[in-house]
Amino acid sequence: MKIRNFDRFMAGLFLVLFAFYIVYEVSRKPRVLILHSYGSDYSWVTQVSEGITRVLGDKPYSMRWHYMDTKRHPDAAFMERAGQSARDVIEQWQPTVIVTVADNAQALVGKRYVNDPRFAIVYSGMFATPEEYGYDKATNVTGILERWPLDVIRQGIGDIFVKQRAAGSGKLRVRHIGDASETVDFLAGQIGAFDWGADLDMVTVQARTFAEWQKEIGVANEQADLVLFSLYHTLMRDGPTPEVVPPREVMQWTQANLRKPNVAGWGFSVEEGGMMAIGVSALEQGEEAARMVVQIIDEGKKPSEIPPTRSQQFLIYLRQQELTKYGIVVPQIFEAFARATNNYFSE
Repeated sequence: MKIRNFDRFMAGLFLVLFAFYIVYEVSRKPRVLILHSYGSDYSWVTQVSEGITRVLGDKPYSMRWHYMDTKRHPDAAFMERAGQSARDVIEQWQPTVIVTVADNAQALVGKRYVNDPRFAIVYSGMFATPEEYGYDKATNVTGILERWPLDVIRQGIGDIFVKQRAAGSGKLRVRHIGDASETVDFLAGQIGAFDWGADLDMVTVQARTFAEWQKEIGVANEQADLVLFSLYHTLMRDGPTPEVVPPREVMQWTQANLRKPNVAGWGFSVEEGGMMAIGVSALEQGEEAARMVVQIIDEGKKPSEIPPTRSQQFLIYLRQQELTKYGIVVPQIFEAFARATNNYFSE
């Protein structure tokens, strides 16, 4: 009987010691917190995460993902709670590197830790300039800026829409329509400062509510030759209990009521029913940020020793039904590119 009790004691001791060993080994691993501004069901978020996983998936790091979900909840009170929740996670978990994805993560969290020696910060999907968050003076921050490929969009509009117009039609009137989010504020400034050439007349309008968006679509039907879509994810539905209108509902209503061809700067617009997109690569945003994480952890580099970069890649998205509706013929290479990347929608 004594031997049996001794065996049980030793087995229990082994399990306790093994548990302590596992906890100890896990605690020694570098910790990487992926802090997303938006929700996990947002396709752009999914693709950024895929890019990160491609690089870090086999690394012996402890990974944690936190979603602030601020796109569906753009009100100030929710933003503050989301920021505080994320900061609580950081203080409790003490990550080695924080990957801050999109501008809300920078505004609500990232800038609070500028020059904090406890954490390295790698930003991704950021439309504002580094100066906006004090990153330009930070020793613990680097990252990749997200920028629309405006030169490629201009060339694509010229090759497809300007060249297919009748002679003597004048400038192509392009109306950029977006929501009133901070990201579109930054983007509108970049679009406004860009040289669109002598053939294009570019106007930007922003909508806060779905009713305002619907009104702008009506104006576009009368005053535009082409519509350029950015974000439409913070549009509020009027009513006694205001709520954000689901993006897919917005785009499907838009395509049913818009009488003009349309292009977007993100591929999810075509996934949700739009005609065409010359879009930023979310995979690149994730992969490049993850490579910087590796340099910080494995190579011992300080963030200030890693030059920040900006998006270089873009993808083509096409929806055949919408192209046919407007009689739009795209260059063969556009269609081949869309098909090769599984971004060609035939229905």
